[in-house]
Amino acid sequence: MQKLYSIIALLLPTLAFAQQAPTDAPPAPMQEADNVISIFSDAYTDVPVNTYRADFGAAEFTRETIAGNEVLRYGNLSFTGIEMTGENAIDLMEAGITTLHFDFWSPNSTAFQIKMVDFGGDGYEPQENNTESELRRFLPNGEWVSVDLPLGLFAGMNMTDISQIIISSAPAEESIVYLDNLYFYSGGESLGETPLDLPVTFEDEDVTYGLSDFEGASSQVVEDPTNAENTVAQTTKIVGAQTYAGTTITLDRGGSPFDPGFASPIPFTADSTTVSVRVWSPTAGTPVRLKVEASNDNTISVETETNTVVAEAWDTLVFDFAMEATGTAALNLGSMYNKMSIFFDFGSQPEEAATYYWDDVYFGGQATEMEEEEEGPQMAAPAPIHEGDDIISLFSDAYTDVPVNTWRAEWSESGFMEDTIMGNAVKFYPDLGYAGIEMLGDSALDLSMMNTFHIDYWTENLDTLLIKLVDFGDDGPGEGNDTEFEIPYQVTEKGEWVRLDIALSDFTGINLTDISQLIISARPYRTESVYIDNVYFYNSTTVPTSEPEVGVLAAFPNPTSESVTITAPVRMERLLLFDATGRVVREFTPATDRFELPMADLRAGTYVALVTTADGQLTVKLSKR
Repeated sequence: MQKLYSIIALLLPTLAFAQQAPTDAPPAPMQEADNVISIFSDAYTDVPVNTYRADFGAAEFTRETIAGNEVLRYGNLSFTGIEMTGENAIDLMEAGITTLHFDFWSPNSTAFQIKMVDFGGDGYEPQENNTESELRRFLPNGEWVSVDLPLGLFAGMNMTDISQIIISSAPAEESIVYLDNLYFYSGGESLGETPLDLPVTFEDEDVTYGLSDFEGASSQVVEDPTNAENTVAQTTKIVGAQTYAGTTITLDRGGSPFDPGFASPIPFTADSTTVSVRVWSPTAGTPVRLKVEASNDNTISVETETNTVVAEAWDTLVFDFAMEATGTAALNLGSMYNKMSIFFDFGSQPEEAATYYWDDVYFGGQATEMEEEEEGPQMAAPAPIHEGDDIISLFSDAYTDVPVNTWRAEWSESGFMEDTIMGNAVKFYPDLGYAGIEMLGDSALDLSMMNTFHIDYWTENLDTLLIKLVDFGDDGPGEGNDTEFEIPYQVTEKGEWVRLDIALSDFTGINLTDISQLIISARPYRTESVYIDNVYFYNSTTVPTSEPEVGVLAAFPNPTSESVTITAPVRMERLLLFDATGRVVREFTPATDRFELPMADLRAGTYVALVTTADGQLTVKLSKR
C-alpha cells in the first residue's frame, strides 16, 4: 500500500506553544548507508553542501544540539535555500534515488513547503534549462514528524543536477522550524504503475493514492482501526483549521496544472449523479462536503454536502451532485470533472482536533459492505390483525400514524434508512447499538387507555433485541420525574418476520401519560442490524399471542443483597441476566422450574432476568442492594 508520509498523533496548540524547542532527538534513520545521499544527518556521511541558508533567504539560522543530536534551526522563517551548486550538485537519476526524507519539528508552523530546483547542468543562469517543483504539507506542531516524499510527486523536473532545496513556512517571518535527517534514498515507495481512478479503495498496491491537504487538514493512508485487513484514509482536522480545510485525491504534484486528478472523467449523466464514500466519524450529524472539479481549471466545479448519521462506526454517505450546495455552481453535464476533494465538518473551525476515516469512493452510490452481504427481507411484514379505534400507531401502512419527531434521535448509536419491501414501507437500522424514536412535546403519547405494545421485526443475525419506553412526566426530560423500563427479548427466529406483543404492565414502574421515547437496542452491539414495521400500541382484553410472555416469573427476596429465587410456571431451559445497560452479565441453564440466582458479587442496581422455556420467554425485574 502506498504511504506518502508518516505522521504522529496531534497535540493541542496550547501544548505546542508552551514548548518552543524539541527536547528529544527525532527517530534514528533506518535506511542502509549505501542507499542514501545525505544532506544533513548524524547517521550518515553528508555530501558537500554550499550553504544551509542561502543569501536570498529570509530566516535566522543556527545549528543546535538536541539530546546529543545536531539539528538545523530556522527562526523567523519565511523562506530560505539549502544549496549544492556547481560540483556539489546531485544527480539523483544516476543513483537510482526514489524518495526524499526529512524530520520536522515546529511549535507554530501552519503550512510547510519544500521545493527542489534542478539547474539543468549549466548553472542557475541561463534559466531555460532550470526545472523546479514544490510540495506543501500541513504538519502537526510540538513533535517530531518523519516525512517521506516519492520523487515522482515533484512534477515536471529533471533529477540530474539538483542544486537547491528551498524551504518556506507560514506564518511568514514568524515560523520556527527544526530539521534533521534530510536525505535522499533509494528503495522507497515509488509512484504506482496503475493510474489513479475511481473507485478509490486504498487497496491496490499498483496505485499511488495521493492525498493533498489544505488549510488545516492532515491526511495519510493507514490501517483501518476497526479491521486490520483493510486500508483506509485518515484525515485529521487540526485545531484552528479553516472552515473549508480539506483533502484532494490526487498525486499532489505541486498544484494545477500539474495535479492530474483521476485518469478518467467522472461519468456523470442525467440519471447518474451520485458518488458514495464510506466514512467513520467521531460524531453524528457532522457535515461532510464533496467537491469535484476540472484538474486543469478549478473554476469548473460543483459541490454537494450531507451529514454523518452514526458516531464511531462506518457508514456509507451518498453525495448527489444534482443537488449542489448553496452558493456553488450547478452540475454541468457538458463539463469534465476529474478531480475530487472531501471536507469534514465543513463550515466549522474546530476547537479540538477531530480525526475521520474514509474509504471506498465509488461512482453511483455504492452500498456499504454490510448492505451488500445482507439481502434483507424478501417479503413484507404480515398485515396487522388488530382492529378498532383503540390503536395508536407510530408506523404502519395499516393505520393512520400519529406524529413522530424522529426515527433516529441525534444521540443514537446506529445507522438508519427508510426502505420498501414489496411495496411496504419499513424502517431499517444497520449497525444497531441503540436508536431513539422520539415523540416530544405535543407529540408525546398518553397510553393510559392502552395495554399492549406491538412491533414486527426482521433480523438475520441479532441475538437480543431490547425495547425501552421512557415517560417524561409531562414536564420534559431531566426534571426528576422521568420513568423508564427496558425489556430484553432473545431472538430465536432469524431471517423471518417476528410479531412481538408486550403487555404495557410489564414495563415496570413507568408512567404512561407522557411517553416520549421508544428506544430499541441490540446485542451484539453495533455489529448487526434490524428491520421494523407495524409499530403501535393497542387496547385488547385478549392475551397477546406472540412472544414474549412476560411478567409471570416470581422472584423472592426482591430486592436482594445475596441471591434471589426465581420461580417459573414451567421448566426454565435458559436464564440470562441483563444489567441496566442491556449487557448480559450472567448466563445459566437451570433445567428446573425453581432456580436460586447468585447476585452477591454484582454491583447494586437494577437487573432483568430473561428466561427461555418451551412455551416462550419470561422476564422479571430484579433489584440488587
